[in-house]
Amino acid sequence: MLKTRIIATFIVLFAFIFTYLHAEVGDKAVANFEKLNGEITFEVVGPSWVDVSVSGIFNEGFDENAPDHYFIIVEGQKVTFKDYGIPINPPQAGPWSQRGFGGWFNDLWGTTITILKNDQVLDTAVVVKP
Repeated sequence: MLKTRIIATFIVLFAFIFTYLHAEVGDKAVANFEKLNGEITFEVVGPSWVDVSVSGIFNEGFDENAPDHYFIIVEGQKVTFKDYGIPINPPQAGPWSQRGFGGWFNDLWGTTITILKNDQVLDTAVVVKP
């Protein structure tokens, strides 16, 4: 009896975790940037949680074509627009897209993303479900 109860509890717990933590192809997360009139979109494009496409565009707020002067900070990691291959044509940056985001899709919710020019914050957004 106890063994059956333990097995049933394990099955229910596994089903609960899998149901609520599972990301499917096509699931999206978005960070909307008001000051830069743009967004960054994360989308699951493959069978695993780490097979994610990242794309974005910023429609205003860029005053020089210098991708090595602009940065994106995610989870404390500061990377230049040049490293991400984000084109800048003032006042716009992008559109751009990359596949192979280095993180778990389900860990994105609530993540803060900051866009900088040198050390000046241009805009900040939080990743949410669209």
